[in-house]
Amino acid sequence: MDAQPLAPWVTAARAQFRQAPSAVAVGNWFERRDQHPPVPPTQVQPLLPRNGIVALITIDSVCAEVFSDPQALARLPHIRALIDTSVYFEQMRSVGAGTRVSFKAIFLGKHNFQVDNRNIARDKTERFPETLARAGIRSATFVSYPGLLPKFGITRGFSEATLVQPERAGQEFALAKEMVDAIIERVDRYDGRPLFLFAHLLEPHAPYDAGGEREDPQQAQLAEIELCDKAIGRLVAALKAKGLWDRTVLIVGADHGEGFNKHAGIEFHNKAVYEEIAHVPMLFRVPGVAPRRVTTLVSSIDLGPTVVDLFGVPTPGSSMGQSLVPLLVGQDVVLDRPIIASTMPSRFERQAYYKWPYKSIHNRHTNTVEVYDLLKDPDEHDNIVDRVGRSLDHELQQLRRNLRYQRGK
Repeated sequence: MDAQPLAPWVTAARAQFRQAPSAVAVGNWFERRDQHPPVPPTQVQPLLPRNGIVALITIDSVCAEVFSDPQALARLPHIRALIDTSVYFEQMRSVGAGTRVSFKAIFLGKHNFQVDNRNIARDKTERFPETLARAGIRSATFVSYPGLLPKFGITRGFSEATLVQPERAGQEFALAKEMVDAIIERVDRYDGRPLFLFAHLLEPHAPYDAGGEREDPQQAQLAEIELCDKAIGRLVAALKAKGLWDRTVLIVGADHGEGFNKHAGIEFHNKAVYEEIAHVPMLFRVPGVAPRRVTTLVSSIDLGPTVVDLFGVPTPGSSMGQSLVPLLVGQDVVLDRPIIASTMPSRFERQAYYKWPYKSIHNRHTNTVEVYDLLKDPDEHDNIVDRVGRSLDHELQQLRRNLRYQRGK
């Protein structure tokens, strides 16, 4: 690389990132957390009544740009209406590049390198539905992908679990309509006690063949997101018809995005942590809370602490996420936990680490590092690691070293 005068922002970045690795670790997020005391609930006026419902609905493989594209939203009227009446997190990052790695981190409150990926069922880390159960709060999950059944370990702790069967012979998994049919049936049996509901809608996963479109992969996927939109609209209508809408917090988002070859060779997900995969949509429709946009960088690992906090329950001190409730109510807070996105351990293993506006990506197979300035280069095509150094990566590696021991035994 030819020597050139550095632009002021590069000079500032060099000063920020070219630290000695030993000087990087600050704050208790780099320290062992298994003995940390529980984090008390946020001290605000409760957002849920005592008989409240929190419903978390995630949609597979949806990038944030789908929810910000006016042409796409024109085909998603129910989601568009929810965005208009919700707190929408514009800078939500998925904690994982695939379904399993995302939900492991969300439900265990730990990153990929902190858990036993070979036998997650044996990992004794408390899942957040178990935290709710200890507080006497019931929870129900609706599953079309058997790997998300509580008995396999990731989602352990749900009071009720329903494997929803597909209606048509030869159909691989239950579609959004069938999933929401099951949720509505459970809502019809609601007994007035606090309740957490969770369902993951699989339609927009490749091969994008459920929506009737075939030619363009992104349009075919959007046709499947339309099916999810219609199903979510039916759920909202059912909650309103039952008189439950004013006591329900509805969270709608995605587990991860999709590649669509925006970076060469990354057609789907799991193999990379670029923004088309890591940047996901997430909205919180909260009764009595005014709609607005939040631009703070947040992570899907924050979902567990947020759900627990909404019910007024302390978050286990070992959790690597922080509650978003202060941001929901408009408090001016700084959430200081590390934001990381991971692929599954494999020859494609990569981890992204964010210090806004910078993002580093470590390829653990080749031991190479990329660094991007997401404000100047949101599409991640200009790797500036040679200009700003690898200290951001040193911080990530120190986190890995210090926190690996926390695997639940």
